[in-house]
Amino acid sequence: MKIISMIVVQIAVILGLLTAGFALGFPIGLQKGFNTGSEWGIVQADIAAREAGSPLIVSLEDGQIRVIITQPRGLYKRAQLAALNSDRILIAKTGKKAAPGDSEVTN
Repeated sequence: MKIISMIVVQIAVILGLLTAGFALGFPIGLQKGFNTGSEWGIVQADIAAREAGSPLIVSLEDGQIRVIITQPRGLYKRAQLAALNSDRILIAKTGKKAAPGDSEVTN
């Protein structure tokens, strides 16, 4: 009986120490993990933006991630020209102009 009570006390002490360790380590690990994880996210966002060719300014200021997205110069004008060229190609192929919202023109 004495041995069983000793084992139960040891298990209780071990569980108490384990719980105290998690309780003390969790806030420290949470903050450390957020900082290093955020920095890694910033690096990945920067790499993805460079590969896409669009400027993306990412920074970590006062524990907050700041992202500034800028459009390349002339993007709106290039989109209008692409739409115009698409219409010209469609007219040349079918001889009919597409109505707004139509994806294809059928004969």
